[in-house]
Amino acid sequence: MRSKDENKIYEIKRCIESSVENRGFSPTMQEIADKVGLSKGTVCKYLQEMTLRGIVKNEGGWRGTRTERSENRVLRVPLIGTVACGLPIFAEQNVEETLTFNSSLMGSGEFFALRAKGDSMVGAGIEEGDIVVIKRTRYADEGSIVVSLIGDEVTLKRIFFDKKTHKIRLHAENPAYEDMVFDEVNVQGVAMRVIKEI
Repeated sequence: MRSKDENKIYEIKRCIESSVENRGFSPTMQEIADKVGLSKGTVCKYLQEMTLRGIVKNEGGWRGTRTERSENRVLRVPLIGTVACGLPIFAEQNVEETLTFNSSLMGSGEFFALRAKGDSMVGAGIEEGDIVVIKRTRYADEGSIVVSLIGDEVTLKRIFFDKKTHKIRLHAENPAYEDMVFDEVNVQGVAMRVIKEI
């Protein structure tokens, strides 16, 4: 294999790091080719050599290409099923896929994602089919949107604490639904982001 231009290797490495930093995922080979002024086939050869030399790692196709620097910025979040935005539904914990985010967008902590089902949170901008990214925690501030486990069922609602009655109120962001009131709620996490298809 002919030795590769070290300047092009650096440009490709920076292109990958910039894409992960700004968009949360690696560029395609065509995007790299356009950026560094090489053909797609030549970029493929560069990436093969860069992988052999340990400059990049490859996880699940070239779209999963990472450098050590970009690897440290990637947060992997499992999408683990559906959460009810309506009446509670039975808890499922099947990992459908893994989502990747730039860690600077999310901050520190442990995260998981759920697909919204129902229309009780439309007033908060969460519609059926949206993916809600949840930060795992047992505690929530008043007014936070939380995933709560009630028996074997999970639901996504806004949480309020009634200091007089010592009850916990789960509030839907849709006037068609009444609040749910409990003595105790098992908070699983707080909603951080909503991903929509456009």
